Amino acid sequence: MLARWSLSLGMDEDFLPDRIELLLDERRYAKLARVVCADLQQVALEMDVRRHDTYLADPWEFEGVYSTLHDFLSSYPFQPEEEGYYVHITTGTYVAQICWFLLTESRHFPGRLLQTSPPRKQDGAAGSYAIIDLDLSRYDHIAQRFAQQQLQARHLLKSGIALRENAQQAASR
Repeated sequence: MLARWSLSLGMDEDFLPDRIELLLDERRYAKLARVVCADLQQVALEMDVRRHDTYLADPWEFEGVYSTLHDFLSSYPFQPEEEGYYVHITTGTYVAQICWFLLTESRHFPGRLLQTSPPRKQDGAAGSYAIIDLDLSRYDHIAQRFAQQQLQARHLLKSGIALRENAQQAASR
């Protein structure tokens, strides 16, 4: 599965990265990585594919995955003024996807999330992709709506009964 999802990154003419940084456990997946790299270079001749040995003792253990990805990002020579960065979140465990989201949202990864989907027909065509924008200010309306719903729910819960904290505040005045 990893091979097909990663291969899709080299098949879309509208989105063709110059370079792919492939994070993997070389001890477990070296053979698969060789196949993925060879396939990518067949479909995208100019693409630079770099492999990084990134050992995860347990890819489902949150702290270990987050720490490993954070350490990788801390040592990577990013040049955001000169390059645009994307992290392909379609591959990996759900834990890895959550960690990538958090690291991107907190700007430890200075780029955007990239999600790929398979083609509708299995005819060798490229699938589709979506760039996920984490500019949370775009979602202020949703946050305001959520806050309003919380306020209404609290009012309904109280149903006119003064809460202890309100009674204490009134007594201290």
